[in-house]
Amino acid sequence: MEAGTRWLSRGFSTNFDWVHSIGTTVESSQNDFQNNFETHAYLEFPYDVKISYNHQCILITDFLTHQLLVCDLMNYSPKAYIDAPSDFPTRMYIEKNYEKQRDALYLMCRNGSIVMLMKYDLELFLKAKSLRDDEERNSIHSSGFIWKTTNCSMQAFVVNTALKRVMGCDFGESCLKILNSENGEFLHKIQFTNVPFAIDLAKDDIVII
Repeated sequence: MEAGTRWLSRGFSTNFDWVHSIGTTVESSQNDFQNNFETHAYLEFPYDVKISYNHQCILITDFLTHQLLVCDLMNYSPKAYIDAPSDFPTRMYIEKNYEKQRDALYLMCRNGSIVMLMKYDLELFLKAKSLRDDEERNSIHSSGFIWKTTNCSMQAFVVNTALKRVMGCDFGESCLKILNSENGEFLHKIQFTNVPFAIDLAKDDIVII
């Protein structure tokens, strides 16, 4: 719910009325999309979706086109396609107000057996056209790249901003991996007898796995 420029918290209504769809249907041609970019988004394999209220956008990873679709939060119209830094972008996480009113984007990509997790300044990320050159960089530059790590074969992850920790489930190793959210450094892992597959944060920093 919006009041002026403030977004107010509101409980989930459990009302599943359809509001809007983003992306063309399978039957729609890409040529039609290219001719109507301002109103139609083209998606082949949408994998994850996140919202940034600070930057008024919806982000969608497209696994098969190796891109991220950026849509306007208010009218859902496509604003840009951004090439992912590596093949097959998958999971994302938005860290709110990581620097004043700027959000950070955590982006996971798969390239064969290699899984990479990257952190970006979202404001600068949204101005980028391609991130293909970023994986060799080690500092923030024009596309907002902050850090990356390959020590992260995780299927789902969250960020605890108070503790400055990235926590991710690795079902291959049956563990929870903990990273430093400021630099991507691997800190430690917690082993499980069962296989962790999903994770979320509740109130009071309670972790649900």
